[in-house]
Amino acid sequence: MRLRRGIAIAVVAAAGAVTTMLVGLVTNAVSEESRWPGVLGWVQQHAWLSFVLLGGVLVVMTVLLSALSETRRPP
Repeated sequence: MRLRRGIAIAVVAAAGAVTTMLVGLVTNAVSEESRWPGVLGWVQQHAWLSFVLLGGVLVVMTVLLSALSETRRPP
């Protein structure tokens, strides 16, 4: 059980790091490039929507990480 919880915390933290990187791309000077490759093109074309969606994902990740990392008291 402890290993599963540790893996869940690691996955949430990694997803949070990736999401943070994407938010940085949206808000960074890189957004001035004429075209971004692949799926990032959608992020560039819909910068504000991407910013709001990724911000929401970060909030959810923070809540999940907080809930997973709480220490449980024995009964």
